[in-house]
Amino acid sequence: MDIFNKINIHRSRTKRIAYAGIMIAITAVCAQIQIPFTPVPFTLQVFAVLLTGGILGCRLGAYAQLGYILLGIMGLPIFAGLKGGPAVILSPSFGYALGFPFAAIIAGLAKRYYKKRIISILYFLAGIIPIYIIGPLYLYLIAPLVLGKEIPLASIAAVGIVPFILPDIGKAVLAWALSYRLLPSRNGMSNTISTETISENIETNNQDEIDNSSRPRISVIIPARDEENYIGACLKAIEAAAKHVPGDIEIVVAINRCTDRTEEIALEHGAIIVYEDAKNISIIKNKAAKAASGDILVFLDADSVMTEGLLHEIDRCMHSGKFIGGGTLFKMDRTSLGIFITMRIFLTMAYIARIMSGPYWLFKEDFEAIGGFNEKYFAAEDTELARRLKKLGKKRKQKFGIIRREYTVTSARKFDQFGDWFVLFHPGLALRIIIGMDRKAANKIWYDIER
Repeated sequence: MDIFNKINIHRSRTKRIAYAGIMIAITAVCAQIQIPFTPVPFTLQVFAVLLTGGILGCRLGAYAQLGYILLGIMGLPIFAGLKGGPAVILSPSFGYALGFPFAAIIAGLAKRYYKKRIISILYFLAGIIPIYIIGPLYLYLIAPLVLGKEIPLASIAAVGIVPFILPDIGKAVLAWALSYRLLPSRNGMSNTISTETISENIETNNQDEIDNSSRPRISVIIPARDEENYIGACLKAIEAAAKHVPGDIEIVVAINRCTDRTEEIALEHGAIIVYEDAKNISIIKNKAAKAASGDILVFLDADSVMTEGLLHEIDRCMHSGKFIGGGTLFKMDRTSLGIFITMRIFLTMAYIARIMSGPYWLFKEDFEAIGGFNEKYFAAEDTELARRLKKLGKKRKQKFGIIRREYTVTSARKFDQFGDWFVLFHPGLALRIIIGMDRKAANKIWYDIER
């Protein structure tokens, strides 16, 4: 059972709306990754549109793309160049958007043929055709009104089709590859939104009995820089969760360039203190992990509050022998449309990568076996660690687990600082953060701001 709990999208209206919303958000983000052409910009929208059809199917994929068009017309800045509003109808490139629902329908037909790869790929390639037909025709019809002159269809094709053919073929193949990986229909299974197991569904079973003598201690590792407003609640939640785990729980706080009462508060709660001034989260976490004495390591952010049963679940899962380690679902302490869309984008990326963020948990000996955090990473170091951990688990026939029933609540302060629509308005910086190896991008988010 995977993170989406193998929900059949044809049975749940709420889930259908949620998944359509995710694909609308992905299309909006892909629209902002562009190289300007005249009069049609080069974007990743075709990739997102075909992926929508490939994952959601004909009907829901078409509805999602219709929703994308309507939201843009209503004023949301989700078209290329952050454009939105009724005026976009007169944009030379709007006709291409009108082809998106039809493209999603054709790509959605491929779900029936994933056992026949060539045929399914051809459906994705054919999905480009309605965009190439409707887009130029629309531009031809509105050119006299918008540009004040007629443009021959041949000239429109030379500008609005020919330069895009090879790139769009590449996008179609990439969209097919992701859809093929995600969907179970290629194996003869029913058409559900999820495919192979991301992780085993981890259910709480309070009657599970584990030999206390074999239960290792847990070290909760918290990197902290000027966290006096958050770390107290974080530590109190750990103490409450520790009551449900036989054995000792150790808290290690890595003090990083603190100028406030963070260290004082940590000491009041009996935490072990380590110091590291590097502007590199991987170095900070590695130093704290080295100081930890627990057999199980749990990495937690200082502005996160865990539910009372989380440590019990981690301890139980690690003792089951089924898991190499794992992650945990998290929620934001406030929400908005911008935050909702952003989180759905990241959850989709996590789904594709078969990795979930939130607090990570693993045995210390396995952490050391894979070399700890890669210190070339200034961000996204946890997902990079998780990929290497999964490889180790694959060799041992152990799974990377996702705890769903217990979770953490994380502050939305980054959204407070940079705006709820940060990812949409600054896709370049967001991408550099996701890649993780850009020091300047990481500093802009974590060190070039006041807390």
